[in-house]
Amino acid sequence: MIRQFTFHKPKEILQPTLWLFLSQACSMLPAILAYMAIYTLGEAFVPPYTLDLFRLITLAALGVGCFVLQYIVELISYYFTYGKAYRDTADKRIAYIQKLRRQPLGFFSSKESGELISSFSNDFANVEYTLCYWLPYPLGVGALLAISIVWICVYDWRMGLAMFGMLPVCALLMLLVAKVKEKHSGRVMEAKVHAATQINEYLRGMKDLKAYCAHKDRHCHPMCLSR
Repeated sequence: MIRQFTFHKPKEILQPTLWLFLSQACSMLPAILAYMAIYTLGEAFVPPYTLDLFRLITLAALGVGCFVLQYIVELISYYFTYGKAYRDTADKRIAYIQKLRRQPLGFFSSKESGELISSFSNDFANVEYTLCYWLPYPLGVGALLAISIVWICVYDWRMGLAMFGMLPVCALLMLLVAKVKEKHSGRVMEAKVHAATQINEYLRGMKDLKAYCAHKDRHCHPMCLSR
């Protein structure tokens, strides 16, 4: 599946996945610093009732650094995740049109016009969505989730079980939902192709009818008399 959606270049998904992983990891740093700041403030209410201002200033400086770091990582992640995906699919759209221009006329008579329109619009939109969401996010976030599970279970296996015990059930529900969506999406796609074909034939027929009526001084069809 990865080879199919990356146009037989599966290595192109590595950079978006890596930078998305780093982006999600950087987004966890402010929460860690906030917990440390809350813990430092809480120490002022227990003996010896002292507030460590130096630690708070250090945490504030680290927070500013994390903000700058996260901004840079998010920019790079956005470029590799969205910029490259849309740029590559734009090139593939041009290549698709160039390939259609080289096809013989018999090819178009053997294909429904709605199928060609659907291939040009919906298929490339699905590829863009897959390259931006369906492939990088499960891989990058899944790797970060696996590392978090291991660390928490090493710290306390009961805490890890309480936090991530429902993951298998959630994964099963997502698979069931995906199967239902796949079943209905096939029907929706067939309906869209059929509708696009009928609309295209109607518009082409109306164009030919108007041209013929104009050529025959509007006396060839009753519809022309109403114009």
